[in-house]
Amino acid sequence: MRPARAGLGRGMATAAAAGTFLQPDLRVWRALLQMRSDTKDSAFDLIRESVVVTTLPEDFLAVLRAGTVSTNVFLRRLQNHCLDLGWLPVPVLS
Repeated sequence: MRPARAGLGRGMATAAAAGTFLQPDLRVWRALLQMRSDTKDSAFDLIRESVVVTTLPEDFLAVLRAGTVSTNVFLRRLQNHCLDLGWLPVPVLS
């Protein structure tokens, strides 16, 4: 039987790969946008260099106004991914 701590290495590697060890002021949307192929929409340029935790609802609304119908879907996925990683404490838009 494997010890309970055996999975700890994989979890830490996954967290490091996801960038969760970065300081909150270094986590910019660009880091996530580069990982996702569905966010090449130029509307995301409005938040690409913004720090994740300082993003305001007005920033997301500007992206939605500049984008297309699918931008809404991709922005929601991006927000959920940040919430899952712990990069956002609460949703920017709900």
